[in-house]
Amino acid sequence: MKILQQASAWINFRKRRFSQNMPGASPTVSPQEHLEILNRFSLALGALDTEEDLAWYVAQEVVGRLGFVDCVYYLYSADENCLVQRAAIASKNPRGHEITNPLHIPMGQGITGSVASSFRPEIIADVTQDTRYITDITPAGSEICVPIVQNDKLIGVLDCEHIEKAVFTKEHLNLLTTVASFAGTKAAERRGVNKVADLRVQRNKALMEKQLANESQAAFFSAVSHEFRTPLNAVIGLSDCLAKAEDEALTPAQIGAFSTHIHDAGEQLETLVNNALDIAAAHAHDPKANTELTEITPSLEKCIEQAQTQALQKKITIQTQGSRLLKSILFDPTHFKKIIQNLLDNAVKFSTDNSVIRVKTKVNTHHEKSILTISISDEGKGIAPDALNHIFDPFFAEDAGARSPNDNTGLGLTIAKQFAKHNNASIKVTSILGKGSVFSLNIPLQQALT
Repeated sequence: MKILQQASAWINFRKRRFSQNMPGASPTVSPQEHLEILNRFSLALGALDTEEDLAWYVAQEVVGRLGFVDCVYYLYSADENCLVQRAAIASKNPRGHEITNPLHIPMGQGITGSVASSFRPEIIADVTQDTRYITDITPAGSEICVPIVQNDKLIGVLDCEHIEKAVFTKEHLNLLTTVASFAGTKAAERRGVNKVADLRVQRNKALMEKQLANESQAAFFSAVSHEFRTPLNAVIGLSDCLAKAEDEALTPAQIGAFSTHIHDAGEQLETLVNNALDIAAAHAHDPKANTELTEITPSLEKCIEQAQTQALQKKITIQTQGSRLLKSILFDPTHFKKIIQNLLDNAVKFSTDNSVIRVKTKVNTHHEKSILTISISDEGKGIAPDALNHIFDPFFAEDAGARSPNDNTGLGLTIAKQFAKHNNASIKVTSILGKGSVFSLNIPLQQALT
């Protein structure tokens, strides 16, 4: 209502001055036509779905039809902290919704940037005497600039120029201020709608992620309980047998075998408990915590040394290759060791006897981004293509029948992936059946320090 009252006051004033020639706007546009244009604008606002549509409507269907010979509609970009030309008429607009040489004007620069910063409209009678003036396509003589503001927030700027000097008057300023008020109200409304829609999408995404997390957690605990049951049954069953050793007349060899099986089952239970605790720690991890300098070479050497015991039993050689120039990375040191240990354990487990495991470090650059890659390759049986998508799932075993009580618990790769994710890193796997697999830990180089 306030905007329409402003428009009516402007029209009544123009009726009294219509006999005078206003050089900034065409004298052929009557005060009554001005009112009709503003009325059509108010009615059209409901159909303008985007700020882009609004900008072009204001420039072409409002300001242009009000008789202004030039107009540029700027939108403020908070990301760039500048004004961006989004719509125009005259020489800036050769056809349709095209803009010739669209400018980006930093806040505070030029007349337009100054008006945007101050929130105050300006009329410049002679731009040649104003050092702020930025020439666009055609040099101007005078300029009028009005900010588009709503709720004390900058939306954009309406800027009009004229080839002649001293063209624009307070009448032009009142008219453009009215148009800017219309535009600001609609833009703020549109942004509010978009914000609500974005919040709704974020809420739905959060709910879906929570549901998936709950389902994943339920599946995990179900799998854990199953995995615990096997070694527990072994411990209980074999212990019962040993308790009845005298009654059952067990031989020393049988007693020794039962004891060994109980010990192996106990170790498997211990590994299960430790891995389950690692999984819980990964889910509860604070990304801001424990990120510190981790020395690459000593950490790798220690992990390789720990893997050597199992490797030697299968006569596997572990080779290292890569530059030592990159000494440290910003990475949780415990997580780093866990990742490398689990990848090495996995490589040893699935490597054939008398084979080679290779540990390579390399810096790769792709699309101007550098990545430190630590790859661990084996010469094992490889992974089937349909299994690659599940290789990081808890307790996934491509060949479940091949597992034995001495195998790992099926959580190593799951833990490795979780710890990598919490350190802004990732793990990729490639594999060829019959030739082996390569697991690569990729760490963004901004986390690395030479």
